[in-house]
Amino acid sequence: MSVQKSKYISHEHCTFYIYSANQEWFLFSGKPTIVKTLSQQYVLDERTGFYTTTFETTIPERYIVYCSIALDLRYYDVELVQLQVEKLFFQQLYTKQQEQQLAIGQLMIALNSDLKIKPLLQKIMDYSLEAIPSIDRGFLMLFDNEDQRLHTVASKGTTDAIYSYSPSIGEGIAGYTFQSGKSGIYNLNEAVKIMWNISPKNNIALQGALSGSTSEKITTMAVPIFSDTRKFGILIVHQFTNKMPFQNRDLQLLKSIASQAAVALKNAEAYEQIEHLNEDYEQNNTIHQLFLNLTLQNVDEAIIIEQTKGLLQKSIHYVNLIDRETYPDEFMLNQLKTITEPGIYLIHKSFYIYPVKNEHQIFGYLLFEILKEIEAHEKRIIENASISLALKAIQFQAKSQMSFKERLELFQHILMGQAQFIDPRYEDLHLDVYGQTFCITLKISHFTNWHVVQFIEHLNQYYPSHPFIFTQSDQVVWILQGDETFRQNIVIQLPKVLESWVQFHQQFVAIGVGTIQQNLLKVETSFTESDHALPHQSKSITGITIVRFEEIGINRLFRKHTRGDIQQFITQVLDPLFQKKDYTLLDTLACYIQQNRSISKTADVLHIHQNTLYHRLQRVEQLTNRSLSDPAHFLELTLALHLYSTYEH
Repeated sequence: MSVQKSKYISHEHCTFYIYSANQEWFLFSGKPTIVKTLSQQYVLDERTGFYTTTFETTIPERYIVYCSIALDLRYYDVELVQLQVEKLFFQQLYTKQQEQQLAIGQLMIALNSDLKIKPLLQKIMDYSLEAIPSIDRGFLMLFDNEDQRLHTVASKGTTDAIYSYSPSIGEGIAGYTFQSGKSGIYNLNEAVKIMWNISPKNNIALQGALSGSTSEKITTMAVPIFSDTRKFGILIVHQFTNKMPFQNRDLQLLKSIASQAAVALKNAEAYEQIEHLNEDYEQNNTIHQLFLNLTLQNVDEAIIIEQTKGLLQKSIHYVNLIDRETYPDEFMLNQLKTITEPGIYLIHKSFYIYPVKNEHQIFGYLLFEILKEIEAHEKRIIENASISLALKAIQFQAKSQMSFKERLELFQHILMGQAQFIDPRYEDLHLDVYGQTFCITLKISHFTNWHVVQFIEHLNQYYPSHPFIFTQSDQVVWILQGDETFRQNIVIQLPKVLESWVQFHQQFVAIGVGTIQQNLLKVETSFTESDHALPHQSKSITGITIVRFEEIGINRLFRKHTRGDIQQFITQVLDPLFQKKDYTLLDTLACYIQQNRSISKTADVLHIHQNTLYHRLQRVEQLTNRSLSDPAHFLELTLALHLYSTYEH
């Protein structure tokens, strides 16, 4: 039978096994077979039933190629078979090289196109294995500055246990590569030496991740991922099957991939930062728009609080300083007094507080409970809620001021005799034009529009049926209707009602009470009396002083005098006694007057001898140039002491 010379062998008939000169199998898949001799002809492999042939190539290195051919070659031309097999091999080798170049190209495209860090890292891992065919598996780790450890963020060919592997700096090959910044190829013995310090926990995780491979055959290649200014992490790959051992060119290629990966990571981080800023902007804009709409819709404070609760998903409480019912306990109130600047403050170890204020005034406080650190979006919600509540407070203040102005106009009409007996405003203000009427005038030590609004609202909560309250100059005027019993009750109750407000705001309130008049239209007299009865403010920080007109006595003679005039009179009479460093003479004179000029009683009260008292009184007369036996001089001294105790203490 003649030999066939024209029939060709195709790729599907051939399986190639490639060996280096030292007979180590390294490239294509399959079970290695020892090649003992080079044969330029094909022979029947009785074990497989296939014909086999071997040949030698020097491109790119000295290779020995073993080919198993699934054909009956007895009738093929030997030389033609040899040529065809060699051609098919180089075609497959070229295809492999093309695939490697394509993988490298795809990796470069991925590094320059994907700006999402997580998918980018996985692509780096996937394409690295395709770009270097000798790699069987690998994983990529990034360094976490918070816990100072490396963490796996992408893997290929390992189990999920690799994500539990977290070496510290210098621990194992990963930690060593990150710390030293050195790349390397490590056989089993070299790897064991480097990994002497790996922790038991990490060792278990690593063994679990690399299960299914024979440790004796593992070769490791590790490269750091870093830029000029920052270390990102490391890239580690393994070979554990019978492939060509890692070469220096593989290490250089992996280093190049790591270098490009560092650039890509920087770009991805910058992109994600920009994206995060955009998300923050969008989120902040959404939050701002929500609260702006609530403000424009002029909704109640309760709705703003409910919206804030919904956004925060946390309990929140608003302490409105014009609403006595929302005040917390006294301990917390004392803490609130110290909060004056915008910011989130921790009180009671679990409650945070944020002041609701504008540039000069505090309107209230937002209290909320957060068991963890406050996140940025939560802070933005609180800030916007505070702004909306502050705007509500400003609107309320403006509305209150307008109401005060209208009430003042009505009051001025009454004073000028222009008020009518019938006016719809009377009913709105719970006034009876024929009812007994009296006036109370109040003066606050640190008068501001917002303090006055808070002050009047505080009064309205306790006396809702007596709302005719308004401001005149720097005073609060309150018109009330009732009999003498009601007036006496007001005098007794009012200091108690104002006590919490005064303590919280650290204010002094002076109160003057006029007498009862026959009807509303005759209230001018009571108004004038309440102004005359108004005590001068104390030098103390806080407090309440209330004086009825009938109690002012001789002081009414001086109500038309200015404080400067009164001070000048006190100085002219008593200044010689003030010049003394101690006030013994001044106290002696005061006691002498109080005891109705009785020498014996005065000496007893002062616990001094009568001769000593005579001596002191003589010194008073000498220094003041006034005689205590002269009625006019004695009156001057008495009035000066009385005015001093009234206006200076």
